[in-house]
Amino acid sequence: MFNAANWTARLNELASEANVPGAALGIWSDGQETLAAHGVLNAATQVPVTTDSVFQVGSITKIWTATMIMQLVDEGLLSLDTTVSEVLPGARLGTADVGGQVTVRHLLTHTSGIDGDIFTDTGRGDDCVERYVGLLAEVPSVFTPGATYSYCNSGYVLLGRIIEVIDGQSWDESLRGRLTGPLAATQTVTLPEEAILRRAAVGGRADHRHARRPAHLRPPSTRRRHHRRRQAAAQRGRGHGDAVGVRRDPRVLRARFGHRAGLAAEPLG
Repeated sequence: MFNAANWTARLNELASEANVPGAALGIWSDGQETLAAHGVLNAATQVPVTTDSVFQVGSITKIWTATMIMQLVDEGLLSLDTTVSEVLPGARLGTADVGGQVTVRHLLTHTSGIDGDIFTDTGRGDDCVERYVGLLAEVPSVFTPGATYSYCNSGYVLLGRIIEVIDGQSWDESLRGRLTGPLAATQTVTLPEEAILRRAAVGGRADHRHARRPAHLRPPSTRRRHHRRRQAAAQRGRGHGDAVGVRRDPRVLRARFGHRAGLAAEPLG
């Protein structure tokens, strides 16, 4: 049997060793749920973490997007070999337009060759994912589809748009209808105005002087150097992925980021 007190003590020990200010732990085993909490949600306010606190879960939400894509495959509405051009007519991928070569399988497995670090803010609204996909017409490819692996955030936004088009609704609505609703995951949210109604964690860094800025906040010259490094890595036959940057508006990354009950979700993956 799992003992909550023992796991709370263990969580406190591990979090303290790693200098983590706040964390929540959930274990499901043999039909038993064990929950533990440690520390504070915000280093400034010192509000304590509880077992119902929500944390931004980042790219764990790619699993949600992948799950919904596979549901569509099971329903016969999509194939892993469907190309982007087939399912999103009019969408272009780069000036050479590789939409006819990039498949759903490529997007799921990070082998599309699309530059994965495009963090342009396309604002809010139910069409923000569609607007983001429109920007990919000017994004260069890093390698030929299927040639190698490179972690691709942009590809998961594309998958999010595919879900929207087939389901005829926003990614948020599909998430609620397909996953969080049936699972009764009532603490899972995708927007900041929903997160603040819960005990939401606020991230931070102990030393901002050494914080590495996300790609979308770097000067253009730095972003160009970063893109050249990605191309060089791909040409050497090894994928290169960078950490996902923090976006101002979580909705476009819907397929990318999340929060669970513990989770507050920033979208797409």
